[in-house]
Amino acid sequence: MVNRNHNLMADHRLLETLAQNIIKWRDPQNFDIVKERSPLFFKLLVEHNNTEEVSIFPNWKNIDPVQNRDTVSQSKSIIESFGIRRYERITGVSAEFLNYIFH
Repeated sequence: MVNRNHNLMADHRLLETLAQNIIKWRDPQNFDIVKERSPLFFKLLVEHNNTEEVSIFPNWKNIDPVQNRDTVSQSKSIIESFGIRRYERITGVSAEFLNYIFH
C-alpha cells in the first residue's frame, strides 16, 4: 500500500505539472505542444482516477485523519488549478461528488 500511495502522489504531482503547463501553453504558438501533451494528461488522469477508485477510496475510512485532510486539500488544489467544470466534464465526476469529498 505504501508504494501504491507513493505512485499516486507522484501522479498528483505529474498531473498538476501537466495541467499547469497546458494552461500556460494555451496561446496559438504552442498549439502543437498542447496537442501533443493533452492526450497524455487525460490518459494519466483517467488511469489515476481508476486506480484511486480501486485502491484508495474503498479504504478511505482507514486512512489517518491528518493524511486524509492533506490528501483532500492537495486533490482539491489540483482540480481547482485545472478548472472544476472542465474536470467534471472530462472525467465524468459529478459536482455533487466533488462537493461531498471537499466539504
